[in-house]
Amino acid sequence: TIYVDVIDLVNPTFTVPSDVTVTLDNSCAMDTIPASIGTPTGVSDNCTTSPIVIYTNDFINLNECSSTGSFDRIWTVTDNCGNTVSQTQTITVADTTAPILAGVPVDITIECSAVPIAATPTATDNCDSDVTITYTEVRTDGICLDGYTLTRTWVATDNCGNTDIEVQVITVADTTAPILAGVPVDITIECSAVPI
Repeated sequence: TIYVDVIDLVNPTFTVPSDVTVTLDNSCAMDTIPASIGTPTGVSDNCTTSPIVIYTNDFINLNECSSTGSFDRIWTVTDNCGNTVSQTQTITVADTTAPILAGVPVDITIECSAVPIAATPTATDNCDSDVTITYTEVRTDGICLDGYTLTRTWVATDNCGNTDIEVQVITVADTTAPILAGVPVDITIECSAVPI
């Protein structure tokens, strides 16, 4: 009698998917990143016909920018004898969606006596709840002292540096004539009584 122990000590082989960059969807949740960002190819083993393929995510190098950055997806292939081999795919996560400003007034032309105070727009973003809004105003003088333009600019910036820029142009004009007061009425007088 001859006893033969057949032992499989050979690891399976495969090609790991290429590194990729993905954009967060509107939920901005890391768990919404699809599992189908590439799958291993060329999976083979010397004995096992269909080795088991799994992956785990190692969330490292994440930024404060809406949980973006990069993380490693570790692919592991295991044959029926427990031989395993692992390779790493790096997935870079990006937020490329700009915030949206709301409440920016339209361009207007007004009298110099009716220049409105600056509006206070709001902004929403697909990922961030704390969008930063900055405001600037530039005056450009016209041909007369009371005629000029105001260019008001609002910039909304999310945590990833995406921006929305909205501008209001106010054209200030003085088209109202001055009003005289105290003009005497017409009179008929003697030549010796002409008023100064």
